[in-house]
Amino acid sequence: MKISFSLLILLITKILTQTTDEVIYSDEEGFERDIQPTPPPPPVPQVLPNESENNSSDPSANNVEPSRFLPIRQIYGEALIRGAPGVRGLIYFINSWNGVGIHGIVCGLRPGNHGFHIHHYGLTANGGCDAAGPHFTLYRWNHAGPTDKYRHAGDLGNLKVEQNGIAFINQFNGQVTLMAANNTILGRSIVIHEWPDDLGLGRKESNITGNVGKPIACGLIGLRRDKPYLPINCPPPNL
Repeated sequence: MKISFSLLILLITKILTQTTDEVIYSDEEGFERDIQPTPPPPPVPQVLPNESENNSSDPSANNVEPSRFLPIRQIYGEALIRGAPGVRGLIYFINSWNGVGIHGIVCGLRPGNHGFHIHHYGLTANGGCDAAGPHFTLYRWNHAGPTDKYRHAGDLGNLKVEQNGIAFINQFNGQVTLMAANNTILGRSIVIHEWPDDLGLGRKESNITGNVGKPIACGLIGLRRDKPYLPINCPPPNL
């Protein structure tokens, strides 16, 4: 009877040992876990903004800063201004996500206001400033001031020339770009005229040209390789 009882004890111990080997315990989790772990769920793919789902031309409509998902290429442009004797200047263009900054200096002009605009065409060697064509615009809107919503895209208003014949330019145009688009100004012209711009509020050709008279200086807008420094001195006459 004692031998049978000992065999029974050994048999129970062997059974318990085999059962314990099939289960492991986690000290951190405090519960039993199968030896073969359950594979983790597949990662959820990250969904990027769909351009087709946002037809708004204003990136701020969704309250998302565009630079977070749409890199903005930094592009610079410049125009060398030449014209009437003694008139010369440099104008730089800095592209941003919502328009173009326009900065520069023009020297040798008559003191007072002079209308200046971005015109539709570039310049030719023989045509001079007259080859620039009409004001640059994509819509059949009338000529107006640079702060008006409905205007030519190339309307820049007046260039204010001080008594020393120098005018500084520091403004922003939200209707144009330097990127490859229908409203790009690369390859177009910037033209300075002899008379003030009436901003479309006058008579005769006011809603077309602003009654600014003939062009007296102009320059072709081209690409610039590096970021420009804002000019503070007049360029040399032979530039």
